[in-house]
Amino acid sequence: MFNHIKLAFAGSLILLASLLPIKAQQSFQFYSLDGVSQRQQLNPSFIPKHNYISIPALGNISLFGAMNVGASDFLFKRDGNLVTFLHPDVNAKSFLDNLPNKISIGSDFSLQLLGAGFKLYGGYASINFSFEEYSDITIPKELFRFAKLGMDDENISKYNINDLHATEVNFFNFQLGYARPINDKWTVGAHVNFLLGTNLTKILIDKMQISMSRDRYQIHSSNSYIAYGKGITFGNKVDDNGQMTDEIDFSDNEIKFSDIMKIKGFGMSMDLGATYKLREDLEVSATLKNLGWLNFGNMSRGKFVEDYQFDGFKFDPSNSSSLSDQAKDMEDDLKEFTKVKKDDKTYSESYALPVIFALGAKYKMPFYDKLSATGLFHSCFNKPALGTGLMIGANIEPTHWFGSSLNVDFSTVGVTPGLAISLHPKGFNFFLGAQLSMLKLAKDSFVPLDKSNLTLNFGMDVTF
Repeated sequence: MFNHIKLAFAGSLILLASLLPIKAQQSFQFYSLDGVSQRQQLNPSFIPKHNYISIPALGNISLFGAMNVGASDFLFKRDGNLVTFLHPDVNAKSFLDNLPNKISIGSDFSLQLLGAGFKLYGGYASINFSFEEYSDITIPKELFRFAKLGMDDENISKYNINDLHATEVNFFNFQLGYARPINDKWTVGAHVNFLLGTNLTKILIDKMQISMSRDRYQIHSSNSYIAYGKGITFGNKVDDNGQMTDEIDFSDNEIKFSDIMKIKGFGMSMDLGATYKLREDLEVSATLKNLGWLNFGNMSRGKFVEDYQFDGFKFDPSNSSSLSDQAKDMEDDLKEFTKVKKDDKTYSESYALPVIFALGAKYKMPFYDKLSATGLFHSCFNKPALGTGLMIGANIEPTHWFGSSLNVDFSTVGVTPGLAISLHPKGFNFFLGAQLSMLKLAKDSFVPLDKSNLTLNFGMDVTF
């Protein structure tokens, strides 16, 4: 778990980012399929047609991963060999111009353990218990400018690397929901979520200034630290004389799963939704999800050393034929670049959930009311890797037991087509949806070469 975060801190993460477990948020593909038993998870104001009891651990599983870069942004072919961006034959201007100002990688995961929904007092009530995980990484382009140009560019004497952060959080979510029509036009709903946090790991570099000093760099950092909870321990670095120091050795870490899964944080959040029927054939809806946060106590910290020197990133031509050797060299440089001392104090850390806003419309075709068109704008306010986009789709529900949606999502992480189906004969509902950007993969692996977006969502419920 923490290995993802510590690698994410530096450039070497980008070479491996595509190999991170893809995890995720719920897909909006089922937003307009009336036969799906758990539509209220996408908008609390939606009222499903039937009561349901989810099959334990299989009722609703969702996965999501997105990145605004790909391996082709950092790996290049030179003389028949695959090399990193540090290779001297890789043009610095072309490499840097192709990068976004902030490299963003995000992934979520949600596993419903138990769930039920039923009609109650003229409305619809739901109870759900799930395990969720969010991770997001943001790396400013300035880090790669420094790594690539270093002392080779005499015109640049200072680099400012600000607002670099990486976070991973795990928690259990106990949710209570209720939706009710106000009149024949309006329906409103809300979820209240009680959150039990099991783990939080966070890296933050608020401000880091790198100044040229003769043949070395002087690094000054402020408000920069690594936070982690009980269950993750690290060794100490050893100096050139074999003596133990107070600096953290990230390669010497131990993770105790039993401790990681203990409850260490508490929080609450709300989901709000509203639906308005403009006409019999036209319905608009809006939802605002994850309004809340988690707070963790007794967190350990490692503080970045405020002032130290660094020799710079180096490229060894003898390793140019081996990508793994090049990555190892980069990792060694990063160990020198990141100097973090242990802090004996404990701290409280908070985590704001990714706030998601969605505004949708569904129009039933006049020539065939089983066919409808959907438009859905969605945006995440505080997790840029989750992106902003517009999904358009065509939905067909020709019988009482089958429905399908064909859709395309135009977002900040690319164009992502998708397909969703729902089988809902009497007494049972199985739903499955997938969205996948047009990936270009490396020939010798499944590493995405371009920015990518992947969403998977499926579940099985007993309906009555």
